[in-house]
Amino acid sequence: MPRLNASLSFEVTVHRSSADIERLRLREEALRNTVNALAEIATERLLAQGEQLHERLVEDFLQGVQLTPLDVRRARMTAEALKDIFRNAEWLSTEEMGEQAEAAEALVCGTAVRPQDIPASQRRAAASKVNRWKREGRLFSIPRQGRDWYPRYAVDAMFRPLPIVQRIVNVFGEGSPLRIASWMESPNSYLDGQRPRELLEKAPQLVLHALEQHRAGALHG
Repeated sequence: MPRLNASLSFEVTVHRSSADIERLRLREEALRNTVNALAEIATERLLAQGEQLHERLVEDFLQGVQLTPLDVRRARMTAEALKDIFRNAEWLSTEEMGEQAEAAEALVCGTAVRPQDIPASQRRAAASKVNRWKREGRLFSIPRQGRDWYPRYAVDAMFRPLPIVQRIVNVFGEGSPLRIASWMESPNSYLDGQRPRELLEKAPQLVLHALEQHRAGALHG
């Protein structure tokens, strides 16, 4: 995933009646503070849909919609977690995961092939296989920028799902990909401070023990 380190600024031009402009002017500072907070926690969205977001924020304020400090704080925490998740590990789209799996399988059969050289029909079939793995709970993905992204650490050298990943998905539930990825990325006291994703292949039993402790804590927490 590409990384971005930059300051973000913008100017909003509002075409409204004089009465609406006066209402907006009276709430200018609140609007500016909220826009600044949202700009900090939604960089990806601002880059892709900046004008739409700006206009919607203005409309919300004109209509009296309020964002509570808790809303902003929760959004900021989620955004920070997502940044760490995508910055610290390799993530592949559905198509990329399928292409890598096909290339690895071809190599085992004695044929070296680049993912981009795989026929389109074969790439589609490979992507369908990845989607099936997800439906079966053998992989998980996080939606971002209109695509599903899968962690590289969840598959082996042949780009096949690691068996332990299905156990983890079962514990968290298939509808909790962000929680799964956050747990995978967090240093774990039961793993001597290592992250679960770092030990999926070389010490799966230790990860399972940490997972059981997590589940016990969730049940009694």
